[in-house]
Amino acid sequence: PRSRSLRGEFAFDTSRSHPNYRVVDGGTLAVLKEDGDSEHSALLLPAVPRAGRHYAEFLLENTGTPDCYIQVGVCTGTHDVLGGTPAYQSDSGWCFSCHNGNLLHYDQGSEYSSRLPREGDRVGLLVDMDMHTLEIYVNGEPQGVMVRDLPKHLYFVVDGGDQGQTIRILPTPAPL
Repeated sequence: PRSRSLRGEFAFDTSRSHPNYRVVDGGTLAVLKEDGDSEHSALLLPAVPRAGRHYAEFLLENTGTPDCYIQVGVCTGTHDVLGGTPAYQSDSGWCFSCHNGNLLHYDQGSEYSSRLPREGDRVGLLVDMDMHTLEIYVNGEPQGVMVRDLPKHLYFVVDGGDQGQTIRILPTPAPL
């Protein structure tokens, strides 16, 4: 089956993002205002539709540090976003670490990809809600399925924590 593009349907939501984020450009750009004591979440709205294949792609415009402590993934939105808990530290978030290529879930890491995105790279998330899977793309290249057995209610999420980190949502069509 062909993937559905979510071109223009998603945006960072200020009411579902930690106050350390400045959301600009119509919700397509999130900038970390200052270093945090941990990473902070910025959720995208609307929720991922409950059926079909859906894609969101991010441009890492500024990684804050060369080590790229940015995580992108999906979550149920039930973690304490405004209080400062990042999605990857909760039992309701599944994130790809741009720093080390690991799957992060419930503050535990497991090896996933040797491809480490850095400043200027694109990271895509393909969620198949019929198969309940999450696949990661780096600069358009598939990295394989990272998560299976996802729940039915999800949001795309970005976790960042270094001042100046700048993450842009791109209007990219979904891969076939």
